Amino acid sequence: MRFLLWLILFIALFVGAGLWLTQHDAYISLTWGDYIIQTKRSVFLTLCAVLFVLFWTCASSIHWFVGLPGRIKRYFKRKRELDSWKHLALGLSSLAGGNIPNATKHAKYAKRSANSDTQPHVALLQMQIAAKTNQFKELKNLSNAALINPQTEAHTLKLLFDAAEYERDTMKALTLLETAYTKYPDQAWVLLPLLTFYHQQKNWVKAKIVLHSLKKQKLISSALCDRYHAIYAIEEARFLIRQGNYKAALHLAKHAYKLAKDFIPTIETLALTMSKCGDNKDALHLIRKHWVKTPHPVLGELYRRIALLPSHLSLSMLAESLWKANPNHPESAAVYAQLMVENKQYAKAKEKLVEAIRISQKRKLFEGLAKVESQLGSSADTINALLRQALQAPGEPSWICHDCSHVMPEWNASCEHCHHFDTLAWDRVKIASLVGNPRIYEDFKAINLDQ
Repeated sequence: MRFLLWLILFIALFVGAGLWLTQHDAYISLTWGDYIIQTKRSVFLTLCAVLFVLFWTCASSIHWFVGLPGRIKRYFKRKRELDSWKHLALGLSSLAGGNIPNATKHAKYAKRSANSDTQPHVALLQMQIAAKTNQFKELKNLSNAALINPQTEAHTLKLLFDAAEYERDTMKALTLLETAYTKYPDQAWVLLPLLTFYHQQKNWVKAKIVLHSLKKQKLISSALCDRYHAIYAIEEARFLIRQGNYKAALHLAKHAYKLAKDFIPTIETLALTMSKCGDNKDALHLIRKHWVKTPHPVLGELYRRIALLPSHLSLSMLAESLWKANPNHPESAAVYAQLMVENKQYAKAKEKLVEAIRISQKRKLFEGLAKVESQLGSSADTINALLRQALQAPGEPSWICHDCSHVMPEWNASCEHCHHFDTLAWDRVKIASLVGNPRIYEDFKAINLDQ
């Protein structure tokens, strides 16, 4: 290209000079030793032009022949690169179609013609084949070649993470996810497993950061995000309660309640924290407020425990106030009866329990009535009949993991058996125990249940 430009420039100059000489042509004399050459300017200029063209042509030809080996080398290098890309494409197509042998063959051909640009992609293809065939040791050996290229690094980290999960190497998997998160904080395959790991480790601080990234990428709904934040706050508040830092726990409990007001654990945690801070009146009021819509046994038990604390309010008045909040629900009768028993007003307790049993024959009601009858001095036959009815009644609901059906005594952020996050729900046990709950009979040890 440069040669053509120079040639065009020279021709233009030559034509311009020729036009000038048509008007100013004259003879010139050239001295070469003893020789004197006399010629016209036009002839001399034409001779110089011919000699220049010949010199330029020879120089360009020499330059082309000198660079020929390099051009041949670049041609074959480019051809090998194209062959490598072709076999890579065929290998990926075969892998997507499930043809592992054909994909392996193309990966082998691609590796033969690979260069520095295609080698990471070839290594990634071989890693994908190794992952499909569960050859995770080979997968790890190939990872170094694929990690050096930014285009293949993300896929390589994902394959290494899958391999670590397959081998149940939790720490290795977590390290890979944290490495990937620093470079690819918007990838779903990084964020979702990383959040799961932090949930299992109860690392709520880091879980909040990852949850924020998930919400930013619109990979999680706002409602679920608020629920998770509420659960984090509940767990942190419970930890502070165990440490005796009730004021900080109250702040977190209020934050959790603000995010999920109808979530039973948030109500329970806030009421418990209020009670720990000495504000029993507000704690009881909070439970009564939610008792209208959700007369939950957990809230009822907490209400009973707080009501038994020293207070200027009588147990009778506290029991009546909870009963009036939802008088037609059996849980109201159960809590009322428990408080009346504590207050030694057995007749009132029996009255409410009998009314509740007519509506709902729950195991808890028969247990409470049996306890009241024992305090009233009823016969062993009467008490035994009530206990048999309690055994025949449906089992009481519990906190059950929906993933593994594990039953837990109290709500927790994660199941203690499968460690899955937010899987506990208040539900009835599918297979009821044949002997019932042993604590039913703690107050009736002297009674012969076989009669």
